[in-house]
Amino acid sequence: MSLIPVRSTLSLLFDRGEFNDGVIDFARASQASYFDKNGVLQVAPVNTPRLDYDPLTGELKGFLVEESRTNLFTYSEEFIKWGLVNVNIKPNSEIAPNGKISADSMVVSGASGEHRVRFSASMAVSTSYTVSCYVKKITSRYVYIRDLTNNGDSIFDLDNGVVVKQGTGSSASIYDVGTYYRIIISFTTPASITNNLIDIGVTSSSTSFSSTMTIGDSFAIWGAQLEQGSFPTSYIPPNTAFTSRASTATYFDANGVLQTAGVDVARDNAYGFVDGKITPIGLLLEEARTNLLPVSEEFTNGAWDNFNNRSTINNGWGLDIFGTGNGFDRFLANDTAECRIDEVVTVTSGIYTASFYAYDFNNTFCHFLAYSASNNSGARQWFNLQTGEIGGSSNFGSNVSVLSAGMENLGSGVYRCYAVIDFGYTDFTFGIGLGNANLTTSSTVGQYIYISGAQLEQGSYPTSYIPTSGSAVTRSADVSSSSAVTRSADNAVIDGQEFLDFYNQEEGTWIAVAKPFTGVTAGSSMLFQVYTDANDRYSVYSFNDRGYIYYQVDSGVVSTVTPIEDKELNEVKIAITQPEKGKFFIDGVEQELNQNNEIPVHSLSIGFRGYSASSYFNGHIKRIVYFPKALSDADLQALTSQLTL
Repeated sequence: MSLIPVRSTLSLLFDRGEFNDGVIDFARASQASYFDKNGVLQVAPVNTPRLDYDPLTGELKGFLVEESRTNLFTYSEEFIKWGLVNVNIKPNSEIAPNGKISADSMVVSGASGEHRVRFSASMAVSTSYTVSCYVKKITSRYVYIRDLTNNGDSIFDLDNGVVVKQGTGSSASIYDVGTYYRIIISFTTPASITNNLIDIGVTSSSTSFSSTMTIGDSFAIWGAQLEQGSFPTSYIPPNTAFTSRASTATYFDANGVLQTAGVDVARDNAYGFVDGKITPIGLLLEEARTNLLPVSEEFTNGAWDNFNNRSTINNGWGLDIFGTGNGFDRFLANDTAECRIDEVVTVTSGIYTASFYAYDFNNTFCHFLAYSASNNSGARQWFNLQTGEIGGSSNFGSNVSVLSAGMENLGSGVYRCYAVIDFGYTDFTFGIGLGNANLTTSSTVGQYIYISGAQLEQGSYPTSYIPTSGSAVTRSADVSSSSAVTRSADNAVIDGQEFLDFYNQEEGTWIAVAKPFTGVTAGSSMLFQVYTDANDRYSVYSFNDRGYIYYQVDSGVVSTVTPIEDKELNEVKIAITQPEKGKFFIDGVEQELNQNNEIPVHSLSIGFRGYSASSYFNGHIKRIVYFPKALSDADLQALTSQLTL
């Protein structure tokens, strides 16, 4: 280990979690995203630097510096707003990389052909663009991004985290970010654009975006981005905003209490449940839905029929789980035969979601019945209220079947049980039944559960609860707006007295360790610049496999571009003395460098060209250290080969 004969006067050790706020002036005119040490995507406020972590390993990657970019996708997290073909979107159904229940499920709804969402984008001809989004396997293995400007589809394998097909005119990549993959394509638009469309979809094939699939197959999708440029940058979240809603609507607050938002009041701090834990959603936006059941809570109401009078319903005997003042109703078995309560409504044939809230006392199973009495046809779905496991399903007759089912764990033993039903008739009997085992309608006398909040709505997934007390109630659609969002560039500068306090105009040595993004092009990634203006400056660039140093004094230019060996992770370690000394080491190897005269300077820009606010680094800067002395060759070699700072 080399013993450096002089102490550094500037140590920017970003990879140790230090930013030196009192020394560095930082500015960025927008919010920007990064990953924290727990692998959760966070949003840094305006004028706040980002110390970014590897979401997979938890390693602190350093100070994240990026140029300005614009996410050209609107509604980049609300895919129900995109064009859908052979898929349904189940909003807010999965935890996203930001830790919120804001990721959507894309669910196959048609057997053959394309299965995708589509966005019509405004793209210029002969221009580089990059598309990315975060995806997670639920049941579907292959997903794709299709650039229709070049008619190229890139396919990604979510089992193995690899690209299995590169689209025409595109380069594709996939990155593991923990529970999700970020899938990416970069392409250049042709000289004439016929279709300015981007598709994101699911396929059963590793070679084709069009395929035959199983209805119900799905994957999670979140955070789509279309940006001008040949490589991806950090995710730019949408500015989706609530505008209006012509009805009230319910949501759960941070305490798990069911609240009602008034007409035209946003549900912008909504919560959901994951394994019984209250988890933020953020802004809750939903399409219009109607609870077709006239009475959703008072199960002794005449709208509900006590099948063969085999049960006892006690209103409000249960816990007030929702904090509304209305306890759950006790549902008690008085017979060993089927104990059930029913409500009958008139519908049109189609896909419906039936749901109710329940918790167990001493009766393990309950079941849901969808039944057409006039056709003696129906289907049942069982739920295990002790374990939270979905039971089996059965059907009889014809044209009624269970497509899927689920149980949302609200904690305290409470579940929202739901079944998605393909119903082919007009008389819909909505039944809630007891059961002492899976796939059986038998009951045990004296056993009971607690129930509340029954809902029947047309659609393929459950939405927020719509209370009713005498007639069907419609929750109006949430009207919203969304536009392209720009992330401003990161600008970090040391100047004035802070610069003079560490810099020696006579001699000195700079040490830098950094890693630019894959795809950053030659001469465009400035690691740092020491400058007065465009005529008096010296700069260090770094990009994937090269180091580049550029000097200019009074309009006289001296430069060198020297190839270096590829390093793991493309990390570059650079040590240089000030221009008059002319020493330049990259990864422990001395590089040829023309000497120059002393340059009068008074500012340091970090990660960009300071005098013109351009040539942003686009990557992670781990360290920049300055010694007020021209170090020896041995010291420079040791510093860059071993990083003995």
